Amino acid sequence: MKTPVTEKESVPEADVSRETAKRRRKHDRFTYPVLQMICPCGSDVIPRPARFFPVKCKDLSRSGISFYLDWEPSFQRFILMIGTGDHHDYVAGEVVYVQAIAADAPGRYLVGCRLIKKLKSAAQAGEAE
Repeated sequence: MKTPVTEKESVPEADVSRETAKRRRKHDRFTYPVLQMICPCGSDVIPRPARFFPVKCKDLSRSGISFYLDWEPSFQRFILMIGTGDHHDYVAGEVVYVQAIAADAPGRYLVGCRLIKKLKSAAQAGEAE
């Protein structure tokens, strides 16, 4: 015969959700407050540079990135052009969540994304041969 539970353990919801998010993440996240370039794109073909636009990043890990947008994204997949100076890497990504944030934040929406795979541009593919 089962014994009924008479008391519930009281755990604040915020702590539970924060711990759950930490357990879900495979890699540590690091603050990354820099501008990088993205382009909404449904394929792994790297678009011309003029199609990319800047986003202010919040954090970065080996498998994900989050950034701010002033508008709610209508895209699910994108290509991230990440790097500085003359060297850039291209990474395919997908939106995992969109969260509306406070009006005084760098953007109206925080967009959390999974980085799927590194892509090679035509120039990079030619260098590998």
